[in-house]
Amino acid sequence: MPAKTIKVMIPLMPGPEHIRPWLEIIHSNRFYTNFGPLVCRLEEQLHSFLAVESGASLTTIANATQGLEVALMTSGLPPASRILLPALTFAATATAIVRCGHRPVFADVDSATWLLTPDAAVQVIDKHDCAAVMPVAAFGAAQDSAEWASFSRYTDKPVIIDAAGAFGNQGCDRGVMTIFSLHATKSLGCGEGGLAVGPRDWVGRMRTASNFGLGSPEGIVYAGTNAKMSEYHAAVGLAAMELWSKSTERRRRLHQRYLRRLEPYRDRITTQQRPAGGIYTIFPVLLPPGTDVARVAAQMAEQGIETRRWYHPLLPDHPAFRGGAHAGELHCARDISERLIGLPFHPFLSDDDIETVIAVTMGCLDNTLRHPEVVQLDHT
Repeated sequence: MPAKTIKVMIPLMPGPEHIRPWLEIIHSNRFYTNFGPLVCRLEEQLHSFLAVESGASLTTIANATQGLEVALMTSGLPPASRILLPALTFAATATAIVRCGHRPVFADVDSATWLLTPDAAVQVIDKHDCAAVMPVAAFGAAQDSAEWASFSRYTDKPVIIDAAGAFGNQGCDRGVMTIFSLHATKSLGCGEGGLAVGPRDWVGRMRTASNFGLGSPEGIVYAGTNAKMSEYHAAVGLAAMELWSKSTERRRRLHQRYLRRLEPYRDRITTQQRPAGGIYTIFPVLLPPGTDVARVAAQMAEQGIETRRWYHPLLPDHPAFRGGAHAGELHCARDISERLIGLPFHPFLSDDDIETVIAVTMGCLDNTLRHPEVVQLDHT
C-alpha cells in the first residue's frame, strides 16, 4: 500500500472562523430562508462582481441542476421540445432537460476547446428541429457569451449556458441565461448553491418559480418548485467572497505549475485549449490514442494517485439517455471521453505532490504502452 494517497479533489471552503460572524447575523435576524437578508446581500455582491449589464439580472438558487431545470421551466418552450447539448458533459445537463419533459439532442464538440460552439450549433439546430440550445463551459473553460447571444438573436431560440464549473471565468450576456454552480468543489463554494444570470424578465420568472410559483398577483402562474438558497448557504458564500482573491490566486498558480511541468511531455499529453490564467478546479488531460486509460488509472491508484474519468462513458451511452437523438457523428466527443483522465488538482497540493503526480502518470503510461495486455485466443 502507498504511504500517502494524493486525492484528485479536495474542496477549498471557508473555515469556521470565517463563517461564524455570518452565522451570528442569521441567529440575530431569526431569518433562515425565503430570500433572507444574507441571500440578498450575497446577490448584491455577485451582481457587482459579475458586472451584470443593464437589462439583465441574477438570482441565487439551491443548486445549479435546479437552476437549469427552473430556467427550462420558465423559458416558454413548448412541451417535449428538442434541446441541443454537447455529448461531452456532466449528467445534470441532460437530466435537467429530461426532467422538464424535453428531449436531448446530442452534438459533437470542438477538438481543441472540447466545447459545443455557436458555429457548430447553427449548422444542425434547424435540421434536428431543436427549440433551444444548452452549451456547456466544460471543465471551467468559458463559452463565448456574446457569440451565443448573437446566435440566439439570429435563430430566435433561447440559449442556456451550463457554466456550472466556470465561475470566475465565464462572462455573462443579457441575451442568454447563464447558470453557475456554487457547490463545495467549485471556485466559489457555498456547500450547495447556484446562480442564474440573464435577461431580467426571465430571471424574474425563475425567482418566482423557485418559490413554488408564489408572488404573482395573478396567483400561481408557474407550477414551480422549492429551489431557494438558504441563509446558511449564503453565509458560507459571503465568507467565500471575502477570501476570493486569496483562493483564486492559489488556483491560478497551481494551474500554471502543472502546465509548466507537463511541457516536456506535449508529444504524449494533450490539455484542453483554455486560458492559462483561468480559475479552474479540475485538471483533465488526454492520453495518447489507443491508451488503455482504465489500466493507467488502476496502476496510478496502486501508487497512491487518485484520478477521475470525467464524462466517461459518453453521456448518450448511459442507459437513461440512449433514446436521445444525435446531431451527426460524435467523433471528437467520443475520442475525448475515451482518452481523458483527471489528475489531482486542488489548492492543497505541494510542488512535490505535482512532481510525483507527473512522474507516476508518465511512468504508468510508458509501462502500459510498453507492455500492452496480451489477449489469449481460445481455439478449442
